[in-house]
Parts: sequence; C-alpha cells; structure tokens
Amino acid sequence: MTPAHAIAKLTRQLTRHGQHVDLRKMSGGAITSETKGVRAFVRGYKPEELVGQIQQGDRNVVLLPDVPALALRKTDKIVVLGAVTNIESAEIVLMDDKPVRVNLRVRG
Repeated sequence: MTPAHAIAKLTRQLTRHGQHVDLRKMSGGAITSETKGVRAFVRGYKPEELVGQIQQGDRNVVLLPDVPALALRKTDKIVVLGAVTNIESAEIVLMDDKPVRVNLRVRG
C-alpha cells in the first residue's frame, strides 16, 4: 500500500462513517484559529485499552493528515458534538516518511 492509497482509503472511511468536528488552535487560553466541519472518526477506548495515561472517558480521534490536523498540539482543543475536549496527545502516523493520518487522544 502506498501513502496515497492509505490516505484515499481513510478519506472514504471518514466520508462514510465519520462525523464533523471543529479544530481549535489555542494560545494563552484564547482561540487563535478554528477550522470547522472537519471529518473525523471519534470513538471511546475499550476497557482493555485503559492503560498508561488513557483514562475512562478519553476518546480516540482520527483525522486526515492535512495542514490544520498536522499543526495540532496538546494545548489545542477539538469540539465533538458541541463539547469542547482537550488534546492529551497527538500522533502523526507515517508511511514511507509521509503523513497518512493523525491520531489524537482527547479528554473532556
């Protein structure tokens, strides 16, 4: 599988099964920019996944590797179904050194 194929496959899945979220870049407690209506896959963690710093109530958010998603950091926020959540961790998944998805762990 190539990086382009992986991104195309994720795009199809998010189109069919994803939901809209808003990405908020924050600085000093204030919103510096907001990207609305980004397609994402949001799910809770299974009980057996609650290890390390993952807590009950945390959620996993999967995003396409576009500019707004690649720029997200722990200080930023995601709005899911109107609820503001804090980004606890952000992981950029690479294939052949190219970003193919962004995995976030959010809380709140």
